[in-house]
Amino acid sequence: MPLLQASNIGFQFDNGTGLFSDISLALNTGVVGLVGRNSVGKSILGTLLDKSIEPSEGEVMLVGRVESYSQLPAQILSKLTLAQYLGVDELLDVFDKIEQGSIDSAGRRGADQLRSR
Repeated sequence: MPLLQASNIGFQFDNGTGLFSDISLALNTGVVGLVGRNSVGKSILGTLLDKSIEPSEGEVMLVGRVESYSQLPAQILSKLTLAQYLGVDELLDVFDKIEQGSIDSAGRRGADQLRSR
């Protein structure tokens, strides 16, 4: 039996626009990549296959455990600011202090960080 099986799945946006329909596949154990042009529905198909969201039509069956990776996970960004996610939050804080005329030690360290980049 396949690890993951999708039967006649399709996805439709809330406004009624269909993205794809009638997709069936079976995957056995192993690493699988999904490749395609931008904006054709790869991310949505991936979230359907890992059962993060439900298809508008058809069925996805999982046996065992499936792991997936998203390029920019929304669940991470809901807990962090974009600056924190990118690792530039401290630098932005330093910019704010410099803009306000502060020359305290944090501002000086920040200026040193800027020079080292």
